[in-house]
Amino acid sequence: MSAFHPFRTLAKRAILPIEMAGAPASPFYAPSRWEGVVIGLVALVAYFTFAHILGEGRGTIVGAFVCSLALAVRISWPLRRQVWFWLTIGVLAALHIVAVTLFNWSFAGQWQGPILIPFGIADTLIMLVIIYVVFRSVYGVPDRLVTTPEPRYAQDGD
Repeated sequence: MSAFHPFRTLAKRAILPIEMAGAPASPFYAPSRWEGVVIGLVALVAYFTFAHILGEGRGTIVGAFVCSLALAVRISWPLRRQVWFWLTIGVLAALHIVAVTLFNWSFAGQWQGPILIPFGIADTLIMLVIIYVVFRSVYGVPDRLVTTPEPRYAQDGD
């Protein structure tokens, strides 16, 4: 008798109308530095936009949340073809939106990098753990936890 896997059962019973893709060899990907720079710039734009609209405290938190969520999506990029992955990201984004709107973040306007960065790292790690737990419940233990990207350009072999 095999163990009960709720996500696998859900997909087999066609409750989810989209066909689930096969399991990737690894749920996580090691992003390059330029990808981190792009994510940081997107978070900076989110900070300036929301600091202007909602105030500096909430803008700071929105920038940190955008950076954490974008980094979690990029690290989990091998899972992009999975319906459950995007549902999980949607739930995590909704929880972040609720956190931004319900709490008074006025004190966060005085936060600087050394104070904010540990919270952003913890937020990203919590999201990655949630994604990994869902991955394990759907597919079991992966062959590798993290894959490194293939080189984009061939080596010039003189």
